[in-house]
Amino acid sequence: MILQTDSGHSLKTALHEAEMEIRHLHGTIGALRQELEEQRAGKDQAVQQASADAQSEIRQLHDTVRALRDELEALQHSKLEAVQKTNADSAGEITDLKRTVSVLRDQMEALKRDSEDRIGAIERSARTELKELQDTASALRTELEKAHGR
Repeated sequence: MILQTDSGHSLKTALHEAEMEIRHLHGTIGALRQELEEQRAGKDQAVQQASADAQSEIRQLHDTVRALRDELEALQHSKLEAVQKTNADSAGEITDLKRTVSVLRDQMEALKRDSEDRIGAIERSARTELKELQDTASALRTELEKAHGR
């Protein structure tokens, strides 16, 4: 029985050691589960943070796109206004130039008529004077011929 006692004691010791090992393994399993849960929670938190950061960046990009679109539309509107103003200014200038051309043409035609009238008057005067000179020359020749007896 001493053997049995030793064997019983060994058995108890082995049983006790097995129970201790089981408790230790349960503790290790619990610690590993706890660590796994913490890692999952950390990973979930990191994923949530990354998702939140991405959403924030997306919102910022949307805001930037919206601001750029608004700026582009403002520039297009400004450009359109500038083109319309330039067209209106050009149309006004064209109208003024046409009016000036018309006035200058009228003045030129009036000067031309006046010059033609003056030339006509000078030509008439010259013809009259020439006629008078021819008549005078003819009368003087006639007198000269009478005086010389011919």
